[in-house]
Amino acid sequence: MLLGLLLGTLLLGIGIAIDTGQIYIARRAAQTAADAAAWGGAVQLFAGGSAASAVTAATTDATRNGYSSGVTAVSPPTTGNAIGDPFFIEVTITQSVTPIFFSGARSFTVRAVAGVTRTGSGETLHILDSSATANTLDLGSSGTARINALIATGSPTSSGIQVNTSGAVNAVRIGGTGGITAQHTRVVANPGMTAATAGKISPAAVVGASSVADPFYTSASVNLPGPPVGSLPVFAAVDVSSGSTTINPGIYNGGIRVTGTATVTMNPGVYILRGNYGACGSVLGCGFTVAGTTATVQMATATSGVLIYNTFTSYPAAYDGTNCGLVSFSSSAGNATLRAQAVGSYAGIVIYQDRNCSVLLDVIFASTGGRSVTGTIYAPTARLNVSGSNLTMSGQWVVRRYVAASTVVNLTFDSNKVAGGRAPALTE
Repeated sequence: MLLGLLLGTLLLGIGIAIDTGQIYIARRAAQTAADAAAWGGAVQLFAGGSAASAVTAATTDATRNGYSSGVTAVSPPTTGNAIGDPFFIEVTITQSVTPIFFSGARSFTVRAVAGVTRTGSGETLHILDSSATANTLDLGSSGTARINALIATGSPTSSGIQVNTSGAVNAVRIGGTGGITAQHTRVVANPGMTAATAGKISPAAVVGASSVADPFYTSASVNLPGPPVGSLPVFAAVDVSSGSTTINPGIYNGGIRVTGTATVTMNPGVYILRGNYGACGSVLGCGFTVAGTTATVQMATATSGVLIYNTFTSYPAAYDGTNCGLVSFSSSAGNATLRAQAVGSYAGIVIYQDRNCSVLLDVIFASTGGRSVTGTIYAPTARLNVSGSNLTMSGQWVVRRYVAASTVVNLTFDSNKVAGGRAPALTE
């Protein structure tokens, strides 16, 4: 009898092990198929495909891997960290396994999320102007740029300072006492630069390279578009000069201006600033302006982040010919703390200026006051105009032209805090 009990216990253990292993293998295979399906959908989104094409790619991949039923694919995801993000896709696979030793089917569901994410690489300063325009990087009479990584528009290499303005007389101009210093420096200028300018670049410049494209724009169908409006609420312009105000993500008709002694706290999320609307007494509207010796803009928490999207009046409708407001941190600005979001398809981008904004609309950073702007500033048609006594930033600037007059600029590149490139990836 004891032997029978022992044999029964042994058989029970063997049965549990076999059935558990069977369920584990089935679940692991389904998870692998879900991962592959989500990846296939993300590749479609990365290539500029629609949500429908991404869903089709995902379900087709799942079918090829033996899962023609029980598969659900949605873009954008309805759960998880990427909920509502149009650059992500969520795939679930529900299956059942009939155990060998025990009665009744056992059901399980696996899930995968993939999308277009940042790669964590890029340049500190990327100057996009490749026209025959002189001085696309202009350090003025005594401007100085100190960086820890790379400035590029000329070459796809992974280290150096690169500037390319095809046909320009002086792609790089450095004034009397200014200069450029970097850990890994390669300055590229077509057709070249003056000996005086070259002598102010340390390490020595290397002249000549092919053009480097906009890191966020390959073609009209493959690019980083403006953020979706979705269910964002619409607000009137914020124009405050005193007191404390907390604002929430949304669409601001006329923009945001903080002056005087005002303090504005920004809750995390996406802020779409539409130009005009007669706000701030300007035909351009408020844009995003911080001015005033004690004016303060701050994040709601030490880890929260925002995306500020500066655009035209009728966004997201077709471009209507109106201008965007200015992005300006004036010389008298007090304290401004801005930080990019850490997750999502806009992760790492803190300020994004619409490509339709008028050419050379300035993004102004005057350096007096406390500044902590972390992340990528992407303004592909803007001139970045830096002035003041000293400016230190941790992030990345991608602009059409760069001008720094009589200013010492310290740029620190951190691949974990900027947008970098874009690539499809599994995230959940």
